[in-house]
Amino acid sequence: MPFRSTNLGRTSLWVPGLLLMLAVAVFWVLNTGTGSNSDQSDEPLTPVSADTPNREPLESAVLEKVDLPTDPKRNDLSYQPKFGIIRGRVVAANWVIWPQAITVSLIPQSGGPAIRTAPASEEDPTFNFERVPFDNYTLQLTAAECLDQNLLLTLSAEQNNHFASIGIVPAASVIGLVVDEQGLPVVKIPVAAVFRSDLLGASQVPLMASTDENGQFRISGLRHGEYNIYVGSFRNPLSELKVIGISREAPEAYVSFTVMKMGRATVSVDFLDGPEAAAEDWSAMRIKATRVGEGLGFSESLALGKDGDVHFTALPPGNYSFSAYGGPYRKVIRQASVSADLPTAVTIPMRSFR
Repeated sequence: MPFRSTNLGRTSLWVPGLLLMLAVAVFWVLNTGTGSNSDQSDEPLTPVSADTPNREPLESAVLEKVDLPTDPKRNDLSYQPKFGIIRGRVVAANWVIWPQAITVSLIPQSGGPAIRTAPASEEDPTFNFERVPFDNYTLQLTAAECLDQNLLLTLSAEQNNHFASIGIVPAASVIGLVVDEQGLPVVKIPVAAVFRSDLLGASQVPLMASTDENGQFRISGLRHGEYNIYVGSFRNPLSELKVIGISREAPEAYVSFTVMKMGRATVSVDFLDGPEAAAEDWSAMRIKATRVGEGLGFSESLALGKDGDVHFTALPPGNYSFSAYGGPYRKVIRQASVSADLPTAVTIPMRSFR
């Protein structure tokens, strides 16, 4: 085709028109977008509250500050409780006749009257003291024809809930006197009372007491019936056996004994580890005196004193084995003779195995 010189330098009009239309379309899209939705409101967003008309309110806890109750025990680290509970029950052996009126009292050890009292009975033996201030107390049981019973306890933040059992002890007793062949009182010698049971093969645990500085003794808490009374330890009587009776009409009986002249012995513990060991360990130790050889057997065990000594004031004369034991120490034995005329002194060396 021959070249037409008339088209040189000319531009077709459709190209600028197409570009213009494309620019208009882009501008429209950028300025409208999703905002062209007819369901979208042009009003500014506002919080929804219960006062806004034609609106359903949201939960008030979302819109308003709510003051919820607080537990000081959980939120206050310095909070400490000040009260506790003391509860329990009255107990008795199956042979005890329950008294008509029993009172359980809570008495401050510092003195003063009872802060709480509660009745008890065989039908309802329980008691309950709530909101008791922290302190040291004596839980006391009182009843007619019974001995007062006392139980010491402490109520504190660490021990704020006590359950205690406190027993009924009848006041029926046997009282008496022990003297030697010269009529002098025998001091600190054991006396036993054993109930005479009608049950075949029944074995009764003896009730024990020791004579005081005047040679007198009292054994309480006896049931109605007959008792074997003797001086000495169980299985090793030092006197003749006497039988006495206890009844509701005669709740107290008297008996006296005469025994041989007794010997005395003082046993001292020598702590080889020094005074520090003595000060720490003395309370855990005991001394036992056992008569060996001929004659009636006899044994007695006493706690070591703070001064490191034990005083046996009523030992039947004879040969003895004295043993020291307890705490961080192996048993050590020493032999000695006890005379009715002169006191005996024994020293037992002890070394800790710690």
